Amino acid sequence: MKNRINIILVNYNSYTDTENCLKSIREYNKGIFEIEIIVVDNDSKSSVKEFLRKICDRFDAKLIENDKNNGFAKANNIGFREIQHKNNKDFCDYIWFLNNDTKLEDGFFEKLNENLPKDNEALYFEMRNFSGGFVNDGLNYCSILTGRYSERFRKNYIQYICGASVFLKLTDKVPLWNEDFFLYYEDVDYSLRLKKNGYTFVEVKGLYYLHKVNGSSAFNPKTNKFRIQSQKKFMKENGKNYFVYFILKILYYAMCFKFENLKDFMDKN
Repeated sequence: MKNRINIILVNYNSYTDTENCLKSIREYNKGIFEIEIIVVDNDSKSSVKEFLRKICDRFDAKLIENDKNNGFAKANNIGFREIQHKNNKDFCDYIWFLNNDTKLEDGFFEKLNENLPKDNEALYFEMRNFSGGFVNDGLNYCSILTGRYSERFRKNYIQYICGASVFLKLTDKVPLWNEDFFLYYEDVDYSLRLKKNGYTFVEVKGLYYLHKVNGSSAFNPKTNKFRIQSQKKFMKENGKNYFVYFILKILYYAMCFKFENLKDFMDKN
């Protein structure tokens, strides 16, 4: 039985990143895996869509074009539903939620083939920038007191897999992403969902991918508002003391004269 990887890439107004990602996947797989790729486009500009269609044709990727920007989590779910009920009779299927602003290097798939996950394992890989510099080991941490991120473990921080790369065996246990998170904190929430479903996080030592951090979100002028709103939502659902967090956040924005941030924080939308 051959192993098949179903890769989901979310695209927004950046066809060059997606092109580079697809090129690296096709170039370095070398027939090791059967690979199917779904690119979910979140209503990019017409000029981007035109190039994206040609790129997906060239690299044999299925393109799903959304009629609006649905956010990262919902776009992942749209791609996931395309492969959720695949017949595994001839293949052992895996699913890889992968950012489109990533690239692989030679030898990646050979190493991956030796370390495929079990039913209850979520793989994470070391992240490096495009210059090859270390970013993190694929895991991050989030405080349940303040909602702040960290790349090192601290007390009252929970562990989560960076959403740029989440690799799983395709089973009925794989959860959907929480579509209430438009952008940011969806990966923290998703890691909690995985843990609730009995998953453990497993690092593949010596395996890494390249990531252009914030490659897509840089195109969205509402990025900061999304970050503020998503943190508040996450803390309301998962924080240790939401009331204290809420009051302290208001005081912080007011005392630092960050009134635009305060407005975004108080916005119920």
